[in-house]
Amino acid sequence: MTRARTAKQGKRTTPQTAAETAVSAIMSRDVVTVRSGTSLESVIELMLARGLSRMPVVDDRQRPVGIISKTDVVEESHDRDDLEELTGREDQERGFHLHRQAAAVDEVMTPTVLSVPQTATVEQVAELMVSHHVHGLPVVDSRGELAGFVSTMDVLAWLAGLR
Repeated sequence: MTRARTAKQGKRTTPQTAAETAVSAIMSRDVVTVRSGTSLESVIELMLARGLSRMPVVDDRQRPVGIISKTDVVEESHDRDDLEELTGREDQERGFHLHRQAAAVDEVMTPTVLSVPQTATVEQVAELMVSHHVHGLPVVDSRGELAGFVSTMDVLAWLAGLR
């Protein structure tokens, strides 16, 4: 992957390759996270309010311990047969609703097995995402603490010259 950076005056500069660009240059730094132990109901509300499809779950030292995604929530609810689609009765909102006792995010999340250091390249991140079929990865600093998050959209935006 190669992408040419364009200077503000419209002149082309030296192309940067995915093998030369650190993930820290394209990752999102303002990451919405939830702590281990957070109720699943709170997680769902936050995801819907912020329009998120996934969030890192962190411990008290900001180290990633898992990822919670909309897919995790739907699969878990389907497995327990706790998901009911409402079609718009006046006394209830439309959409999918979870019907069960309060669960914690830890019961539903995918435990983090993958993260990348800030020094990883865009090429390494893309290869990891493709080989493991994931759409986002936590980016950690040298202490293993969350420094950012990189998604497939971040990689595509970089490739298109938007970052």
